[in-house]
Amino acid sequence: AAMIAWAALERRQQPDNLDFAPRPRWPLDPDAPPPPGRGVRA
Repeated sequence: AAMIAWAALERRQQPDNLDFAPRPRWPLDPDAPPPPGRGVRA
């Protein structure tokens, strides 16, 4: 448990570099049909 606490303390002192906008790995096809089951409520 001491090692977990030490690792958490080390991570807490590091700044998070999450100041970027997420983007898809490849562009989505705007002409593609919707996936099966989309919009269906059970």
